[in-house]
This record gives sequence, structure tokens and C-alpha cells, in this order.
Amino acid sequence: MKENLQDSEVKEFLKKEIEKIEAPLDVKEEIWLKIASRNNRSKSLKIVPFIAACACILLILPLGLSINTFNENTSSTRSAEEKKDLETMEAVINNNLTGPDEEWKSIMEDNHFSGLSEYEEKLYRKYFASDSAYKEYISYFASSLLVETLKKNYQLKVISIEYEDTNSEEIIYNFSAEIEFQKESSNTTITGIVRGQANLNEKHKIEKMTINTADLMNYLSD
Repeated sequence: MKENLQDSEVKEFLKKEIEKIEAPLDVKEEIWLKIASRNNRSKSLKIVPFIAACACILLILPLGLSINTFNENTSSTRSAEEKKDLETMEAVINNNLTGPDEEWKSIMEDNHFSGLSEYEEKLYRKYFASDSAYKEYISYFASSLLVETLKKNYQLKVISIEYEDTNSEEIIYNFSAEIEFQKESSNTTITGIVRGQANLNEKHKIEKMTINTADLMNYLSD
């Protein structure tokens, strides 16, 4: 009976120690099964229960540490990958929602828009996963967004950008860009939020990107 009581105390002690380890539930259960099998072998050797318990804890501590190290490395890798995604989106947003600059205005004054393709390719192409993804973007956004700002004599400037990972199976972010709007003939500025979404691949290139043009037009109204 005394031996059964000692076994019960040891099991309770081990359970508490296992709970302290930061690990998924299924891993903890596996640890417990391994310890239980070791305790059974320990009985046949008549090892003092407390010493057996300590031995078991020493055996499982490296596993707990390796799990923590794995989680930290995974988190660090994810942060590094996310940073590259954000840099790609930031470049496109800044290029598209800042300006228009003098080079673009000069191109638009030419009735044949000579040089526009080269101008847009220089600003955007390297951030897109394919020619089709790039062409789709410049067809709906890029210069199309800036035409209205030119008509209304506005200059745009990106102040800040916030991103939200949608946690979907694909790499998709929602973003909100705070934009400064200034009439060229005035020192007065207003700020507004322009939203959008970007879908990237594992190489941090954009497969699809949209900008809410309605947000932009609301601030360009006379």
C-alpha cells in the first residue's frame, strides 16, 4: 500500500512538471506515455520513486526546450517572410499613390503617351509574379489612378500604410494607406484612407492587387 501511495505521488509530481512545459497537447501526451513506460521499467529495478521522477524530468526537459526553440525559429522565419511581403506591397503603393511626378505629367501631355509603357514597367514590373499579373494591375490602376489627380490638380503623398494578414490558405493582405491630398494651387492639405488588397506568392511577388478607387475619388471631388 505504501508503494502504491508513492507511485501516486510520483505520477502527480510528473503531471505537474509536464504541464509547465510549453508544448502542444499531443506532444505532452506523448511525453507522458514515454515516462509511464520508463516508470514501469524503473520498478523492476527497484529505483527509488523520487529519483526515477527526477530522471524522467531530466529526460523530457531537452524535448521541451527543443519545442520552444522550434517555435521561436518558426516565428522568426515567419516575421522575416512577412517583412519581404510588406516591402513588396509598400513599394507598389508608394509608387502608385505618390505624385504625379513631372516625368509622368510630361508623358501624359504627349498625345501618343510615348514612353508610358517604359515608365510603368520601371515602377511596377519587378514586384509582380508574372506578365499577366503586372498587365492586369496597370490596366485598372497605375496611371489610371493618377489621371483623375491630374485633372483635379492634386498631388498625392503616402503618409503611412497599415497591413492586415487575412490568415487564409493563400498569402493575402488587406492594407490601408493614409494619403495626403494637396491642391497644387493651395497650401491646404487633407488626409484620407485608401484601402486595398494584395495576394502574393512564396517568392514575395504579387499575383493580384487591387486598390479601392472609390476611396480615392471621394477625396478628389471638387
